[in-house]
Amino acid sequence: NICYDKTKDDLSMEALYFIGGILEHCRGITALVCPTDICYSTRFNSPWVSSEGNWGLFDRTCLIRVKPSKNNTHFEFRLPSSLANPYLILASLLCAGIDGLKNKISPPKEKEYKYKLPTTLTGALSELGKDKSFSNAFDPFFIKNYIITKELEIEEMKDFKEKKIKPIAYSRL
Repeated sequence: NICYDKTKDDLSMEALYFIGGILEHCRGITALVCPTDICYSTRFNSPWVSSEGNWGLFDRTCLIRVKPSKNNTHFEFRLPSSLANPYLILASLLCAGIDGLKNKISPPKEKEYKYKLPTTLTGALSELGKDKSFSNAFDPFFIKNYIITKELEIEEMKDFKEKKIKPIAYSRL
């Protein structure tokens, strides 16, 4: 179990660096794991989803919940929406975590946060565009076109909101 340090009976440095990488890039990750406007109207109004880039042991209110044990350490990234592509979720987490390992990015202390998460898709897309790690890990063409596509979707949704037409997903809120 590479995530557990038996000598300290605690998380290993590798696990902490991996968490540090995810928290360092969590603002850009938000655009990939919460891909629609609807995600932001539901995700950040819940006590069970953190609006901050934080982590905690056994804490369901943190962005990253960690359950360490000698045999099996369990990480739970609590932000993704069910509307997100699972492959993009996994790829973005691996990209950020590996960056944390390579650059030895330490996370803040448990339950403290370094960044507030974007509360709109527009804000998340802006953060994704600024985060050069994703442009290096993903094809830059993909990131650029993902942002353009999502911006077009936001414009389309404005028409619904202005005409007070509720798409099916909004009518459940």
